[in-house]
Amino acid sequence: MGTVVAPALERDAAVSGTGIEAGLVLRDASLQPESVRIGRRAVFPAAPTAGAAPAVHAIDPEKLHEAVLARAREEAVRLGREEGLRAGREEGLRAGYDEGLKKGQADAQAAAAAALDKAVAEAMEPLRERESRLQALAAAVDQQQAAWRELAEDEAVALAYELACRVLGSALVTPEGIRAQVRQLRDQARAGAAFHVHPDDLPLLRSEPGAQEATRWVADVSVATGGCIARSASAALDARLETLLEECLQGLLEVRARRAQGGGE
Repeated sequence: MGTVVAPALERDAAVSGTGIEAGLVLRDASLQPESVRIGRRAVFPAAPTAGAAPAVHAIDPEKLHEAVLARAREEAVRLGREEGLRAGREEGLRAGYDEGLKKGQADAQAAAAAALDKAVAEAMEPLRERESRLQALAAAVDQQQAAWRELAEDEAVALAYELACRVLGSALVTPEGIRAQVRQLRDQARAGAAFHVHPDDLPLLRSEPGAQEATRWVADVSVATGGCIARSASAALDARLETLLEECLQGLLEVRARRAQGGGE
């Protein structure tokens, strides 16, 4: 048999809020061997009387049950709160991921569209420059063609006028041309008109067969050879060569103007 060696007496703290009173418990008690005599009862030393520990009160089962329930409720609340936080965090992460994914996709699409527009604009820039150069070249060609056409028309008018001058001039300076011109003018002039001709043409006209003796001839040095002016009290007919050529030139210029406006034949 052994004896209980000097066990330390300590006061065990009661559970907070349970109403369980403190009691004395044995801490670090150990048994050590002790010599005994056979046939005699083991004698244990008596506990000291001074400073003896108070008696341990009995535990109330109802209060213990309530304490356990309260502790369980606190633990449940804690676990629920942690679970709620975890679930909320996961839901927030999930929502944030979805939102971030959508935003990322939208940003990527916008960036791709912007990059495509930029690439198209960069690719179209040389084409636009080439188109602009072609348009400028076409405009220059049109202007040059218009200038050439105008020059050609001017040359055509000048050539036609020169040809008319030669034809009319050579025709009017001949005796037959002078007579024909005067005959035409006498047919158009009113009765009693005076015919102004160049002095060199007057003998030729007076000697014309069938010439009316009543015709009044006036030698006028201001009238060129081959020309004739019939003057009456109310009108005058000019059949001079320069007048005919001027009318021919005006006719050519009018035709040219109509062709330039698109109304010529």
